[in-house]
Amino acid sequence: MNKEQADLLLQENRTDIDSAVDTITGFQQGTIKPIKTSFSHLNNICLGGLLPNLIIAILARPSHGKTHQVHQLRQDILEDKDANIGMLLFNWEMPFFALLLVQIKKVLNKSYKDILSQIPTAGESLMMKEVANKFRDPRLTTINTPLTPQEFNAVTRRYIETNLDKDQLFIMVDHVGITKGKNKLEVMFELLEVMNTIKLDYPNKITFIVLSQLNRTIENVWRSKDTNPAGLRVTSEFIYNADAIMQFADVVCGLVIPQRAHMDEYTAVNKIHYKHLEEHFVKDGKPGDSVRLMGRNRIYYDYIKVRLPDNDPTLYCDIIDHSQEELIEAFGSQEEDYTTRETLNF
Repeated sequence: MNKEQADLLLQENRTDIDSAVDTITGFQQGTIKPIKTSFSHLNNICLGGLLPNLIIAILARPSHGKTHQVHQLRQDILEDKDANIGMLLFNWEMPFFALLLVQIKKVLNKSYKDILSQIPTAGESLMMKEVANKFRDPRLTTINTPLTPQEFNAVTRRYIETNLDKDQLFIMVDHVGITKGKNKLEVMFELLEVMNTIKLDYPNKITFIVLSQLNRTIENVWRSKDTNPAGLRVTSEFIYNADAIMQFADVVCGLVIPQRAHMDEYTAVNKIHYKHLEEHFVKDGKPGDSVRLMGRNRIYYDYIKVRLPDNDPTLYCDIIDHSQEELIEAFGSQEEDYTTRETLNF
């Protein structure tokens, strides 16, 4: 590093402080408006909605809903057709044919076999066209080919540079374990490091949403659920490549569908601190401050890391309806458990 480069780094301090003041002022005056999602708890955790300068990691075991959630977020982000935003989706896991078919099944409420073997009615054709058009949104760019961290860096920076006129850019990766390379732990770390560098190089512009998996070891805990009812929640020890995820992500959320893990009841929580989950309490009539949570037809969101904690609860729950269950199962059927493999070769 020469003298000029060192002087430049030292001078950036004032610029960074002024930028931070402008950001807080923008919140207060309403010129910075977070993008709301369908998940009120995520909006709350992220100080009102999806903001720039965030890396959000969503983690789960296969078939526990993370791909379903990321595509719901995709729809939420692009819902406002007038929003001056852009989205680059690295759709590395689910073939587009399957992804589109799953969404068509959701709106038509027909089996995959019937969708593919029957000529649609005029009304069904319109509904199918509407589903397809959501993927044709000009603000959405999709890449289906797995890349190395270096390739990801080049492509993402090229995309950003050609879309600097946008107010906010979203980069979504489904999922980081499919990053191209021989050693998946190393390439995941490199990829997340690339994301963090890009976030810093383009302040107040980029939001990353990435998917990853939990280790299989958490399933052993779930199988021994009766021995420690308070210890079933997702913690950092169950995150695959936790060092990288916890270091670079600003928000880390673990998803659990207890029913998928053959649990009719989920973890024990404090009745007072988790009063917002009261409708999900198991009414067993037992005395004390601790209570188990219902497991059937529910998905739990456990925020393991929060960028700016406000002493709010970090465990939330949604009831899963039949259509959601079918979507989660369909997405999960395409997912490979890469945590059991030592290398990734392409």
